[in-house]
Amino acid sequence: MAKKALLVGINRYQRSEWNLRGCLNDVFDIYNLLTNTFDFNPKEIRVLSNERATQKNILHRLKKMVEEASDGDTLVFYYSGHGSRVLDRDGDERLRDNMDEVLVVHDHNWDDPLTDDKLARILDNLPEDVNMYVLFDCCHSGTATRSLSNKRKTSVRYVNPPFDIQMRSFKYKPPRRGLIDILIDLKKLIFGEDIDDNQDLNHILLSASKDNESSLETDINGKQRGVFTYFLTNLLREKEYQDAPLVDIYDTLVKRIHSYGYTQSPQLEGLGSLKREPIFS
Repeated sequence: MAKKALLVGINRYQRSEWNLRGCLNDVFDIYNLLTNTFDFNPKEIRVLSNERATQKNILHRLKKMVEEASDGDTLVFYYSGHGSRVLDRDGDERLRDNMDEVLVVHDHNWDDPLTDDKLARILDNLPEDVNMYVLFDCCHSGTATRSLSNKRKTSVRYVNPPFDIQMRSFKYKPPRRGLIDILIDLKKLIFGEDIDDNQDLNHILLSASKDNESSLETDINGKQRGVFTYFLTNLLREKEYQDAPLVDIYDTLVKRIHSYGYTQSPQLEGLGSLKREPIFS
């Protein structure tokens, strides 16, 4: 049973105005966490950063990791960089907001972006008995405020699409929250139950914020860091959370981020059985 990871961090973009400062620090921290705390072999971890973090390289490495996986393996795909959103072209997002989420890679092309659909096509081939964890420290919304920016030298990990791309969805005004989300929250309120609306996913997705929030990077202890990654790695270095169910880790993560004055709320989606197991198990 092998443990393998693909870690992607992008500080430097082809368009310099998109440059960030904390993504490589995030990758370094995740790498140390996996190797020192969760017994990943450094030889089984691939890192793509800056100029090497192209769409072609990312998809190739992810596809290779999935294709070579065997029953009982644990896989991690981690991304730290900008995110964005574009109009969905194939109709698979109609029940949500008619938008595809995008990873803004080093050589990002608005006419052929790295969408969640491209990632899903690879993950669809994941062997049944492989545990896959996808971690995104980016955001897919430009609507949230940047109220922390002045006080904490904070950047938002989001790139607005150019005007012509935005115009493709001009006639369609997606709600801030989809009908499914509203119905799920209503059932939680009435019945007090946790509804798993992601039972079709064969992996875990732990992301930095809600669709209508920004994921932040800021100065923490003298280093630029992604807020999500910083609090997640620190939490998982505590012994009690290394063996705790993922749902408990998630609940504590959200509370800690909010307790320090950050407004982003990480999201946990995916296979229900994995949510009840320790992370990276």
